[in-house]
Amino acid sequence: MVMVNHSPISGVLYESSEILPVASFGALVNGTGVDMRGWDGVAAFVNVATVAATGTWQVYLQMADDAAFTVNATAVVDAGTGAAASTPAAQTTTGFWWVEAYRPPRRFVRAVSNPLVANITLSVIMFRYKHTGNLPLSAKDSLALTNRVVVRAA
Repeated sequence: MVMVNHSPISGVLYESSEILPVASFGALVNGTGVDMRGWDGVAAFVNVATVAATGTWQVYLQMADDAAFTVNATAVVDAGTGAAASTPAAQTTTGFWWVEAYRPPRRFVRAVSNPLVANITLSVIMFRYKHTGNLPLSAKDSLALTNRVVVRAA
């Protein structure tokens, strides 16, 4: 007999605000970044609320050896294909995107928003995870969520 542990998703993900909702910016915006020590992967949940009439944009993941992103800062790319961990370039629509990197080789990762032509409004939440589902001891609720509800359905 095989036993399967069905834990709530909040037990295997650790979320943090990366780029708070930013209205109508027209320049590159860097996220705050997350420390990947003890984690296997990271995903950015991108919410684009508005795009100016002529606006185009792109969000990508950047990694570095230091939290200030001054040492070996580079875009996250797939080791096998060279594909960038980013939304498609020159997006013109609103909506939600998921950009993920499994085991990035540098310690710190952040999302970078690049409005290529005109102003956009977006926000990004980062999710770090362990493939085992066991969070590192350093994990804590950085968002201090009071509205988290977890139930076990009958």
